[in-house]
Amino acid sequence: MQFLLELPSRLNQCMEMKTYAVAVKYYTTASKILGQYSHLPSFKSIQQESNEVIQKMKNILKRIIYQPNGAQREVEDNLRMLIQLKEPVDSLRKEFLDQRREKLKNITTNFKINQSATIRAVSTKILVQLEIYLCVNVDGCV
Repeated sequence: MQFLLELPSRLNQCMEMKTYAVAVKYYTTASKILGQYSHLPSFKSIQQESNEVIQKMKNILKRIIYQPNGAQREVEDNLRMLIQLKEPVDSLRKEFLDQRREKLKNITTNFKINQSATIRAVSTKILVQLEIYLCVNVDGCV
């Protein structure tokens, strides 16, 4: 009973300490009990406060997932937690794949730009060296 009374506070502490997995464990464990007794005002209040904290946490987890340079392991962990929190898998999948597709597109675009710049630089060096070679070994420079 004490655990349930302290749930919103514990969830907030987890958010502050960024121990999201612990918050998910607390919430999923308690939400079953809270759901059974949601007809009682005190339990309903705890459930509402907890849901508000968890909604904020979901938003944080989604922001982390959709960061362009997010670490793969962190992204996977956050996706798992969102699924445990009953986020729709299809929409998570679509948003995640759209974001990764955009990231891949940017990487390939940057690669093409960098590759073109590198080729131009190498070509310029070769032409300069060829010009020097021709000046020295053929007719001389004018």
